[in-house]
Amino acid sequence: MSIKKCGFVSIIGKPNAGKSTLLNKIVAQKVSIMTHKAQTTRHKIRAIKNTENSQIIFSDTPGLEKTIKSNLNKHLNRTAITTALDADIVLFLTTVKTWDKNDEWALSQLKDAGLPVILVINKIDYLRQQDLIYPIIDSLKEKHDFSDIITISALKSIGLDQITTLIEKYLPEQEPLFPTDESSKVNESFQISETIREQLINNLHQELPYELAVHVEFIKQEKKIKKISAVIWVRTEGQKRIVIGKQGQMLKIIGTFARKELEKLLQSKIHLSLWVKIKNNWWDDPDFIERSKI
Repeated sequence: MSIKKCGFVSIIGKPNAGKSTLLNKIVAQKVSIMTHKAQTTRHKIRAIKNTENSQIIFSDTPGLEKTIKSNLNKHLNRTAITTALDADIVLFLTTVKTWDKNDEWALSQLKDAGLPVILVINKIDYLRQQDLIYPIIDSLKEKHDFSDIITISALKSIGLDQITTLIEKYLPEQEPLFPTDESSKVNESFQISETIREQLINNLHQELPYELAVHVEFIKQEKKIKKISAVIWVRTEGQKRIVIGKQGQMLKIIGTFARKELEKLLQSKIHLSLWVKIKNNWWDDPDFIERSKI
């Protein structure tokens, strides 16, 4: 493989625009958690797509949200903006549904960066008629001098090949920065904690959306099985009861789904131990957030 172009691409936008789904589809593997809820990506996720002509190094970012003022949200916004400004190219993701103050604020963070910004309008499968996209494009192209504009459905895999082609157009000419058979720079502990958190979000539904954190205590590889112990941090005794469930049934369900996902992800038999602990103010504790890389 002769690669002549290589660079960093950041996917940025408001919560629930479809950033994680887009990244997973582009690199054709699961590197970022996908749920039906907004604001589920808390870290920079680096994934690598190698083509015949390029190596594209992606970072997914937390959704930018202006209105929430907790230390956690400040941390998420700071992570997203820093990641975007560190890239060679930005994919600015919005949807056909609504352009709102979070879109406006997220875009304002990029206006003076001097980076190529490709506007990606997601969820075109929501439109009853495809020609309804044209007035949306006309209104959004007035928002910024975008390098390019593309319409896609990440969920339905519509337009994804064109995104790769557009990105390659703006990549710097240089040799690959990572081995060409490498697809992800996400470490194992992070993959484990995110998989557990994904199952918490999916199974708890509206009862406990985001006020939890997952810490991996240890990973021990034995002959035929990998032993993992993790702590689920919540804020209150009531939240702890919800996560554990009646006679421990909810925690058992979460653990079973997480274990099955991890066995597929890590290609190993897994013994997973989950514990639920309370830290009353973790949501607003900047030291805890930074130390935990939440």
